[in-house]
Amino acid sequence: MAGSTAGIGSVNGMRLLPIKAGLQRVVLCSMKKIRIDLTVEELQALVTLTENQFFRMKFLDPKIPGYKAKPEEMRAAQSAVATIHKALNKEKGYNTGAAKSFTSFSFR
Repeated sequence: MAGSTAGIGSVNGMRLLPIKAGLQRVVLCSMKKIRIDLTVEELQALVTLTENQFFRMKFLDPKIPGYKAKPEEMRAAQSAVATIHKALNKEKGYNTGAAKSFTSFSFR
């Protein structure tokens, strides 16, 4: 599929994807969900790596020639990581208020 793969919405759990950037036509793309078992330590390691990646994307990537921000993708990733971080804190017995992590960065 040529062009952008950024989702433009969803219908009944299926993402709508543009066929080519700038066109109005869409195709339905089913996203299959999978289940995996991870230990708290494995999940924490993934969250830490992701937060480091957010830092890179916020402060280093914009300095690279040709960089293009993807704010929608970043917000979705931050939301997912914040949810995982909150679940980790709950599992560890910490106060489950706001997750204190790099995920609080705002990307523009």
